[in-house]
Amino acid sequence: MTEPLDELIQELIREPPEEVFRLYLSLLQQDRDRAQVAALALRDQARAGLIEARMVPLLDACLYEAPDGPSVVHLGKALAAFGRKAASAAPTLADRIRELHVTNDTEYWILDGALWSLAYLGGDAARRLLDELADEQPARAVRSQSVYQGTMTREARAKRFTDTLIGCGKLVGGPDPGAWREKKTTLKPQKRAPEPARHNALSVRARR
Repeated sequence: MTEPLDELIQELIREPPEEVFRLYLSLLQQDRDRAQVAALALRDQARAGLIEARMVPLLDACLYEAPDGPSVVHLGKALAAFGRKAASAAPTLADRIRELHVTNDTEYWILDGALWSLAYLGGDAARRLLDELADEQPARAVRSQSVYQGTMTREARAKRFTDTLIGCGKLVGGPDPGAWREKKTTLKPQKRAPEPARHNALSVRARR
């Protein structure tokens, strides 16, 4: 059975991208907790090739204003769907990644996904951030289990994070890897899910 939130996202994906951008910007002003819903829809539209490359600067601006980690990673993945064509947004994504904290499993995967997105954009900003994270002590992804509230052990996070930094470094330093459009993990909105009445209101607003 399809959940209301999944139905909402599918509805948004069928809307013209311009309308989803308008919804995202509207939610930033009126209901920031739910902006990540529109950000997720933009991610899937970009992966489906529904967003034109001329809209990369708009995605960059949306990323700059992203209110939370889920919005950052969804918009980062939307940009990664353009690969090096979205390299101009790498400094913004690198700065937003610097702000991320990891205290649970969800936040770990947000950091991981954002880093892979940045690697597909490439450039000097990506290199600098990867170097910073490699030298960071203690690594933000490897907190003690007393601080970290999640199921991943410290050892598992340390290995995964090291592998991610190495893998991202290879992408940044190697030939153009192309675009990242496949789905590896599913990160649904983490805060308040829209109630049925809100679902309808979002759908109507998206059509304006």
